[in-house]
Amino acid sequence: MKSGLSYKMNDILFYGLLLVTGIVYLFTLPQGGLISDEYTYINSALAIQDGIPYLGYVDPFTNEYFEYKNSHYTMGNAFWIALWTKCFGIKWAFLGSLFLLLGSMTLLYKSLRREGLFIPCIGLALLYPATLIFAHSFMSGMPSLGLVCLFIYLLFGREESAKKWFFLTFIAAFSFWFRETNVLLLGGICLIHFIQDRRWFVYYALGGIIGFLPRLISAWWAYDDPFYYILGAGFSFQNVLDNFVLYALLTVVLMPLGVVFLMLYKGRYRYPILLSILAFLLLYLLYGYNAIAYSGPLTGTIVMSRFLLPILPFYVISIGWFFRDVALPVWLIYSFYGVVFAVSIGVQIYMHREASLHASVANKIYENYDGGLVMFDHSGWTNVIRYVNPFYGSFKMQTDISRLADRNYMTTVFDSVESVTTLHTLNTTNAEKQSNTDKITDYLDIGLRRYSVIESDSILIKNDLQMVRLKLKR
Repeated sequence: MKSGLSYKMNDILFYGLLLVTGIVYLFTLPQGGLISDEYTYINSALAIQDGIPYLGYVDPFTNEYFEYKNSHYTMGNAFWIALWTKCFGIKWAFLGSLFLLLGSMTLLYKSLRREGLFIPCIGLALLYPATLIFAHSFMSGMPSLGLVCLFIYLLFGREESAKKWFFLTFIAAFSFWFRETNVLLLGGICLIHFIQDRRWFVYYALGGIIGFLPRLISAWWAYDDPFYYILGAGFSFQNVLDNFVLYALLTVVLMPLGVVFLMLYKGRYRYPILLSILAFLLLYLLYGYNAIAYSGPLTGTIVMSRFLLPILPFYVISIGWFFRDVALPVWLIYSFYGVVFAVSIGVQIYMHREASLHASVANKIYENYDGGLVMFDHSGWTNVIRYVNPFYGSFKMQTDISRLADRNYMTTVFDSVESVTTLHTLNTTNAEKQSNTDKITDYLDIGLRRYSVIESDSILIKNDLQMVRLKLKR
């Protein structure tokens, strides 16, 4: 390894970077989530903590119990969050994401150091937008990143043995519990290596079977079907044309020359790694989901970049291999670390400000709650879930906003209370998000025709998003 710096100085810079990143994280501890899906995971985690698969509520006027059932995801991430909520409480559960961030970077750094690769390239992992941004979230990207870094640490750190490949196939199968596509990447490496080597079949098989068990058992418990799976979007060759520019941007610009360096990599396990990454990328090229339609070009690109977090460590390894015998000027390495330090601090401060903005809206809702019936969308498909959820508080009485269209139900309500409160969000520019609120708007229109508005206010969250509160009476 010829980085221009000694191992000792690399250690000082790297662990100093981790220390600063961790301290800044604690001072900018996320105040809530920025993605609606995070609250789906939170709801599931809080239910798991109580020994049930879903959170629910009792309708105060019919005594019916309703489960939210707004999650169709594999349960691994919810179980991970539940571990941290159980130990530290919901407000401090983000410590789990910090643990994964610091742990992932440490494992990747140790892999680079042990292999004699170019160590400073570890900074590229923190410069990739999704790393620090999704470290401030409850999304499944960080658990996936952590498992990949652990996989790499064991892949490069041990001599060939049955025990090694047992653990690697276990991790590959276990990663499916957090995000299904992980198994294509990690499982692909295991499968291709087995085809090349053809030893220890029983160990490969046992590792895979045991690794899949948490996924099967939790799906059976939560969905009454061990093989439960819902495809979020379809696959087609047309999607390749639609997605090509986006993934080219992610793998060439946001991972600078990522595809090039991965193709040039000729280190250990070259073909298993390369072929599995190509299969992984092809799957996402075929996939029909694209967040740009929902969140705009900039935010959408960052949101989509989380899908490639599992290949990020392999990209760093390929950079480290390529520059392993290159002695760069010391001033250039110090400057690079300086940029990484600055980006780490800046991104975390930005994420804290963004989350605080949304948290202030949620806190205002709960601070002004008068103890009456609150009606809002419980489906999880609209933005209201960001602000009305167990992370911030609870209501004494609540029901789904669709009940506004049920005349008999509303008659029963107004026979018991003087007024009800409705909460909903309005998206004013994004057509996809507006379509998600159309049904909610229909329910509100029915309510406004039948009942009188006695109070109305709104909170402008951003230029294209506002929270609206209505108080209705008969």
